Amino acid sequence: MLADPKAFAATIDAMTEPFLNKGIGIAAGIESRGFLLATPIAYHLKAGVVPLRKKGKLPRQTRSADL
Repeated sequence: MLADPKAFAATIDAMTEPFLNKGIGIAAGIESRGFLLATPIAYHLKAGVVPLRKKGKLPRQTRSADL
């Protein structure tokens, strides 16, 4: 899917469509491959992106939560 531009666009469109015009302000992407999807989804939603990674993997100030 990632290597096929049409399949990638269709995937992003399908994942974004249910959330259009719902006031979503943040798209969260889990670990590395989730970042690849969260970023274009956020763009379509006119939202920000929050990368979710294991502790110590991000270069900036972080917040954590134990679930």
